[in-house]
Amino acid sequence: MSVVAGSISNVAATLLKFSPTAWIKSWLLYVGIQTHVRGTIDPELKPLHNVCEYLNALHIYTDEARRGEVRTVESYHFCSHVRKDLRQCLIYDSCKPDARLIGVEYMIPKSKYLELPEEEQKLWHSHEFEVQSGMLVLPTPETHRGQADKWEKLETQALSEVVGLYGKIFHFWQVDRGDELPFGMPRLMGSLTEFKQLNVDEALKDRDERFGVSVQHKREVRQGIEGPGIPENADSWWKEAKKQKLDSTSSSTTNVQHDVADDQGDLEKQEQGERARSQAKDDRIKVEWDDDDPLNPYNWKFAFKCWVTLQLGILALAPSFGSSVISPAGPAIARNLGVGEEVTVLNVSLYVLGFALGPCLWAPISEVWGRKISMLPPLFCLGLFSIGTAVSTTPASVFITRFFGGVFGSAPISNVSAALGDFWSREARGTAMSFYAICVVGGPTIAPIVGAALTEKLSWHWTEYVEAIFVFSVFALTIVCFPEVYPPVLLKRKAQKLRKETGDNRYYHPHEDLKIDLKSIVTKELSRPLLMLVTEPMVMTIAFYASFVYGVLYMTLEVFPIVFQQNHDLTLIEASASFLGLFIGVLFALVINLGNQPRYIRKVRESNGKPVPEARLPPMAIGGVVFTIGLFCFGWTGTRNISVWAPLTFTLLIGAGFNSIFQQCINFLVDTYGLYAASATAANTFLRSLMAYGLPLAVRPMFAALGVGPGMSVLGAVAAVAIPVPFLFMKYGHNLRQRSRFTPVDKE
Repeated sequence: MSVVAGSISNVAATLLKFSPTAWIKSWLLYVGIQTHVRGTIDPELKPLHNVCEYLNALHIYTDEARRGEVRTVESYHFCSHVRKDLRQCLIYDSCKPDARLIGVEYMIPKSKYLELPEEEQKLWHSHEFEVQSGMLVLPTPETHRGQADKWEKLETQALSEVVGLYGKIFHFWQVDRGDELPFGMPRLMGSLTEFKQLNVDEALKDRDERFGVSVQHKREVRQGIEGPGIPENADSWWKEAKKQKLDSTSSSTTNVQHDVADDQGDLEKQEQGERARSQAKDDRIKVEWDDDDPLNPYNWKFAFKCWVTLQLGILALAPSFGSSVISPAGPAIARNLGVGEEVTVLNVSLYVLGFALGPCLWAPISEVWGRKISMLPPLFCLGLFSIGTAVSTTPASVFITRFFGGVFGSAPISNVSAALGDFWSREARGTAMSFYAICVVGGPTIAPIVGAALTEKLSWHWTEYVEAIFVFSVFALTIVCFPEVYPPVLLKRKAQKLRKETGDNRYYHPHEDLKIDLKSIVTKELSRPLLMLVTEPMVMTIAFYASFVYGVLYMTLEVFPIVFQQNHDLTLIEASASFLGLFIGVLFALVINLGNQPRYIRKVRESNGKPVPEARLPPMAIGGVVFTIGLFCFGWTGTRNISVWAPLTFTLLIGAGFNSIFQQCINFLVDTYGLYAASATAANTFLRSLMAYGLPLAVRPMFAALGVGPGMSVLGAVAAVAIPVPFLFMKYGHNLRQRSRFTPVDKE
């Protein structure tokens, strides 16, 4: 091969001298380089062909561990068997094509380890805790997608060998601290040896989501894997850390220098106690759902599920109602507080801006403490801030209370969709989500009618008083009737109840150890959603489409008064009644969305229960066309010389198109991104809230400069450009999902 490649390379180099054109020269140069490089490298790739294992685990810096500090690095091992008693691993910071080589590890069996000099033995670490804790995994390869049980057996078998090996690791690139190059000398690395050194479950939470595994489940499966015992000199850094801690404690309490024998005895006692505690931890009984367990939300009766869904819908309706109930009061607020009408648009915009920031807090709370506590206390706070707005006497106090009302009001809106998934199956969830969407988008369309009547008959203050009354009424109902639906929290309570009833403290559930973690909040709720928004074409496109139509919905709060009050001389209440057209259109969309459910269920069953995101898109395709027609026709019939019934009719198309698009965008993201659905929908929530914040602010300047027809045509043009989106994803969606690092999809 190398002879042939070399000959081709030489011929190409010779022909370059006589090539008449630059492009031929370039092509010949490419051929020459490719054949030469491939010909000389291929034989040297043989060592890499010997790689037979792909492992993932955490490494720690041993010099810091000696001081009792823990700094971890997630490491991707590509290991080969050099000989029977030696394995070597190349360690990378990821498994992507541009992964950086950050270290190496060598593994030997215990018999070989015991032959090493004493000082050399202190440089090696054991693998017992790595294997038994579930920290070390062999990620499922593409060849075994959909065969998790089969792969897990192979993994367990492989790790039964690894548990008896001892490793020596050097890292020469500290990517975890952001080094752009491998600075300084190599660092000796090690591993963890017990749970108290690090909250392993929390540290591996992100890794588990990426690979679709559970460290707790791995721990259970590997209970039968026993190690050969850890020699005295292995994991020396942890023993030194314990000894230093013991010396420091003894010195501070007694101020007496103990001899070495006493220290060693105390150290052995401490280790014995730790082993006993570790054994007790291994003997724990993990609480799971029993067959037909009545506590399991999936086993609730259909009627009760409907009752809970109704409560969730009302929970979402209350804050969405509050977003626009104050919009008709803009002129009254301007007169009362002495500001321009264009400034009062902030009453709605700042409230919706709070929707963008609130989920960063409420989503983690719901995952740790449950859905009920993440929604009801914030809802109560929304009621308080609504009263605060009602009694405000300055523009600043109105805007501040509205913003924080949005922050707290976002809790039900952001968590209700997740709560529905806690007790409805995937096949039934689409129907439940349809009724939930009616509440979310119905609030902003009905509220202006109520707000107009209150403003005209009483005063603008009553728009917020009524919102507070509504919120407190919903709070009173749900605090009594709404059950917790989040399964991990229910299992935690079940474990606590079993311990109390039986007196057996071995009953536990991993959720009991879960805590609110700032790092997790930053990663899951901020950095990862933003990363997906800018790097994932599907998230970027779908989020923009959903955000655009959501922003248009809130633009109507400013556009409708221009069309129906200024152009058609209707009263405040009459003009606000036009929002009924939007709401009726939203209800029509329910027929479109539910009409697609039988087809979607059929597609899911054909794929053996796996989600089929592309099957969600036909209603979006219909909605895109209807929405675009509605925008253009509404704009060009909204003039004074055309009957008011014409633009009113086309509000139905806007409402129907909006809901068809918006709901299927959410469903598509959830189906596509699986474990990362929360991050994908968070990216959508963030962008749509920014759109709903900014677009209403542009209405008055844009329509004053362009007029209603051209202004709506600008929006219609954007909507028209987006019409092909569902069709493109129906055709190319599966290929895009295969290329994404966040989507769990089989390579077909």
